[in-house]
Amino acid sequence: MRVSSGLQHYRHHSPFDLRQELSDVVGHVNLLSMGSLPPFIQPYASQPHVTVYSLDTRLPLVQQPRHIYAKPSEMPLGNETFTVVYAGHFLPTGIRKNEQSYSIAREAYRVLRRGGLFIFKSHSDEETTVQLYALGFHHISHFPRTGSALNVYAARK
Repeated sequence: MRVSSGLQHYRHHSPFDLRQELSDVVGHVNLLSMGSLPPFIQPYASQPHVTVYSLDTRLPLVQQPRHIYAKPSEMPLGNETFTVVYAGHFLPTGIRKNEQSYSIAREAYRVLRRGGLFIFKSHSDEETTVQLYALGFHHISHFPRTGSALNVYAARK
């Protein structure tokens, strides 16, 4: 997998620019979504080179393809399987050591390929950045929104 050089530095833009960053990822993309995909990622996810997998903690009445039923902190998935992990609202207060949020971020790092993107909504704070850097991520973008912000980190493997 290659990631364009445009993904190697911090940016502060709108969710529209996130679509551009996602389109900079070259090759087939495996995207893991914890919960439903937001509207600004759906057009990207419907492209032929993108395969979307959903992670859910509840079993549905009918099994669906590419749905994984597990806790986000204990994913039964191989290492370096995904190009993008979207965590949505699973991390509303950021990442804290010794909390569920840290376990989710650690699992996201484990299943992400080198240079893969970890996207989540949260209030940005120094503690989140410190914990994600310790796990092996680096900050790419921060998209301010009403309430929590959209944050994008990349896996440095």
